[in-house]
Amino acid sequence: MDRRYLLEHDAPDIDDYLRLRADTGLTPKTAEQAEPIFENSWLCVRAFERESGQTVGMGRVIGDSGWSRVGSN
Repeated sequence: MDRRYLLEHDAPDIDDYLRLRADTGLTPKTAEQAEPIFENSWLCVRAFERESGQTVGMGRVIGDSGWSRVGSN
């Protein structure tokens, strides 16, 4: 593991999320479009540079409720 970076179990802020999308060539989104992604994610992680604190990556776990549903058998 590269010690220049840290991983935390938290989502990046909206501005970092939008910047990461732009930096990686994903379709641009507005802040209003981005807000629900954090509410609808089961888990978010943020990778950031240890020295500067700048977010350099993120990941999230999402579900469509197609395979499992809470409270059902």
